[in-house]
Amino acid sequence: MKDFRIELRVRNKQMLDRMKKIGVKNVAELHRKMTARGLRVSQVEIGHLLNLKRGALRSSGAWRPLALKLATFFECLPEDLFPESLRELELASNKRDLELSKPEIQWIISQKPATPDLLLERRESREVLANIMRSVLNSREEVILNMRFGMGEFEREHTLKEVGTKLGVTPNRIRELEARALRKLMHPRALRRLREAVEDLKIFEC
Repeated sequence: MKDFRIELRVRNKQMLDRMKKIGVKNVAELHRKMTARGLRVSQVEIGHLLNLKRGALRSSGAWRPLALKLATFFECLPEDLFPESLRELELASNKRDLELSKPEIQWIISQKPATPDLLLERRESREVLANIMRSVLNSREEVILNMRFGMGEFEREHTLKEVGTKLGVTPNRIRELEARALRKLMHPRALRRLREAVEDLKIFEC
């Protein structure tokens, strides 16, 4: 029985860290401070970048004006705010609700902090993810995600242009296929398969 519901929210950590450093608590406050410094920006668009709903790069590969204004405000380079893995990422939604049991919640709380990179170093985790991807995605979508996120046989993250060159399609088409593949993986059926696979590995203990 699943007694708990948690909300996962994915956001740009670099932006959040710099906001916290200067005492900015939310997007509305960031918008006010930027406007006060003469930087004309949209509060909605700031939210889209922070919540990864809008890529920091245009399809041409140039930085969006807002990304440059944010870099000016935080006195850094746009590359510091937007790592390569985030620059072209556009999520339809950055939120997902998960229903968990008490043992699962207890296991999560008991774990020491770990980065996604460290978790993915575990062979079992890699195998589980690969199996889920193969069961949900077609071969082209699997290659696209592996290249974009540096998984499987690919040791580094690739740009939309690099993936497009390999597959013989445009960067914009890769962007569309990547978004479709991510939506498939976020489907409740795929999430259920992942949870079942994890439970089979006995990661969660009562």
